[in-house]
Amino acid sequence: MANTLHSSVAVRRQVAATSATYSLPMVVSLRLICGLLVTVGAIVFLLGVGWDIQWHEFVGRDRTLIPPHVMMLSGVTLSGLVALVCVLLETRWSRYSSTIAKVTTPFTRFFRASLGSYLAGFAALNAAIAFPLDAYWHSLYGIDVSIIAPFHIMFLLGMTLVALGGAYMLISSANLAFTVGSPGRAWIGRLGALCAFAVVVGLLTIIGFGNLLFYPIIVSFLAAWAIFAAYEATGWRWAGTGFGIIFGLYALILYVMTPFAMDTLLRMEHLSYRVFHSGNPHISMLSEYWPLGIIVAAVLIDLLRWLGQRYSWRQVWLVVGMVILLGVLSSILFSPVMFSAGMHLRSRTSLFLIFMFPAVFCATFGWRIGRNTGLYLRALER
Repeated sequence: MANTLHSSVAVRRQVAATSATYSLPMVVSLRLICGLLVTVGAIVFLLGVGWDIQWHEFVGRDRTLIPPHVMMLSGVTLSGLVALVCVLLETRWSRYSSTIAKVTTPFTRFFRASLGSYLAGFAALNAAIAFPLDAYWHSLYGIDVSIIAPFHIMFLLGMTLVALGGAYMLISSANLAFTVGSPGRAWIGRLGALCAFAVVVGLLTIIGFGNLLFYPIIVSFLAAWAIFAAYEATGWRWAGTGFGIIFGLYALILYVMTPFAMDTLLRMEHLSYRVFHSGNPHISMLSEYWPLGIIVAAVLIDLLRWLGQRYSWRQVWLVVGMVILLGVLSSILFSPVMFSAGMHLRSRTSLFLIFMFPAVFCATFGWRIGRNTGLYLRALER
């Protein structure tokens, strides 16, 4: 009897000692590191997509595992494995610490982790499944270079959700970092979340890439959603400006990386560019077609928000200014999509008038959803 009591006391002491070793600062560090790595994986995928679009357009598709595809799969693998590790570690820690368990989200009564970890993990699995299905699609129906294909959309949406999961993880770590008194890690988490939001917009705008009908509407909704979600989630006054700078940085990396990657791979593969193509293979199509007016518009939106708060302007004027500067002007009047189609100023002005009302609706809708998304993130797992 004495031995049984002694062993029970020893077990309780061991459990207490184990739970003491797991604390909230460890969770903050884990989510911060894993969230940054998940975002890095999404960025690698985004750059790989830009290279892949250029390769298909100016060279072709000679086999499945070409280097751009390998780069995209590397981003998927990195994000998926990191999300899985984060889920497993937080699940284990939650069993020994009730404090950690309170800041996690349960799943199937067994796992406990950040909501962003689940989202990134399942989305990476979705993207991983999409790749072999896409290869099978090509084997059945031939090689195509269309972006709007079933498993291309599945691939892009999967990694878009991965980047969104990374943003969730980073904002969650920032919330907890303030709780444990670590403003430095909170600042890094919020900056990483801005990078993740920029990846989300970059990947989703690819779906409307080169499409005159969907491109302006998609940009109007996405940019409004991302900028206001970033503003509410981070609480930074100039979050829109930071988002625009990061978005432009991705375009700059693609602009510099694409010519070098294309020429290097062509020499390695002993291939040549298509002689009948009228475009320039040394200019990244993705960075050229991206709505780079977002960079200027995001800064102007921040200025409008600041002026609106200072002079008590009505919020409706901010929405109208956002639509004109961001959703319509940058996407229709000055978009390279219109210039590449050979459209004159009169035609672009006509499209401006046609898309004004749907763009207003989509941008306003995106603003509302983005605001609610940001407010939800600020209250998440803290």
